[in-house]
Amino acid sequence: MTEFPLCPDLSKYARALPATRFILHLQDRQDSAISFLHQLNLLKKESMTIAADVYTIVYTNWFKEIRSISYAVIDMTQDIEEQFILARNILKKAPWIKIICDRCDNVNKASIAFESGADYVCCPAFPKDVLQQSFNPYFYRVNRNSFEICLRVIEQLLEEKPEYKMFVSFISTRNDIKSYMSIILHYLEQGRENEYLLGSDFESFLYEMDVEVLNKLVYIMILMILEEFYRPDVDKNKGKYILFEPLRQLLLRAKFIEELTFYHAGSIDVSWGFSLGIGSLISHMYAFTTSKVDMLIEQIDSRIKKIMHDIPEYETIYKIAVSMESLDLEFVDGIMASGFMTRHDILMAYETAVMWVAGLEEAINQRRF
Repeated sequence: MTEFPLCPDLSKYARALPATRFILHLQDRQDSAISFLHQLNLLKKESMTIAADVYTIVYTNWFKEIRSISYAVIDMTQDIEEQFILARNILKKAPWIKIICDRCDNVNKASIAFESGADYVCCPAFPKDVLQQSFNPYFYRVNRNSFEICLRVIEQLLEEKPEYKMFVSFISTRNDIKSYMSIILHYLEQGRENEYLLGSDFESFLYEMDVEVLNKLVYIMILMILEEFYRPDVDKNKGKYILFEPLRQLLLRAKFIEELTFYHAGSIDVSWGFSLGIGSLISHMYAFTTSKVDMLIEQIDSRIKKIMHDIPEYETIYKIAVSMESLDLEFVDGIMASGFMTRHDILMAYETAVMWVAGLEEAINQRRF
């Protein structure tokens, strides 16, 4: 769900994007002028669906144009009871409308939303309590060492000259995860021929790979191992990966930042983009911490800060990613106005990242190799 004002440029930019990937959230109390309705009709012809908050629907002319709206949005940071009363009145006239509760920043708010009749909740960030509820303490007791090694490997990948020996030793104990290597490489290389895949020994062709591809391969395999700590003892999705939503958000940020860096490829070293995204959010995957985990997270944070200090463009790109996640579009608008990056660049980068994560999940879980 993306909030943008209706304007002449919107339909032009929307044409370049798969409209079915977006729900256009009308800005607060934006009235339904004739010119806006024209823009809306153009977008609907592209199959884009429209959402508006309950106050906008009830207290503006959009109530007369309610057939154009598919979703009513409730802001869970405002008066929840009043908004649900308005939403129920809207449903009496427009029963096809679905209710989205936005800004559910904790589990309790999400539960209240569903109990009150919401069809969907929007959680821009997954707080620690979401992770803690999913964390499997019994699996952790048996695999505690792996939990810490994953973080050590990520910390090493953020060095100027990454060291891979720990990863090679670690992955040699996980043949089940290692068996996905050819699938992941095929996806990352988009079908390009790789002579080094002909070898059976991982370490023998390790240094033959493109470094950026290799680092992504390592990150993905490490995250697959981390995902196992958030599965129930009896898991119907055993053998499937990239399904845990906080992990998907982590990969999404990494790919989004990487795509944003490509627009400044002529002026900065773009090889840090994916790593910056992983490192800046990896602490969210550690709902349970130890002194060793805390120390490693601090080291990763320090390294991320150094990268952004040395390459200031990365700090701006990082802030764009965080602002998009938290729906702070005012900051994003400021970036567009400054000329650092256009609206089209940001939306295309985000769309590419969304499709990339979805494609990775599909490739891994189809197991065609």
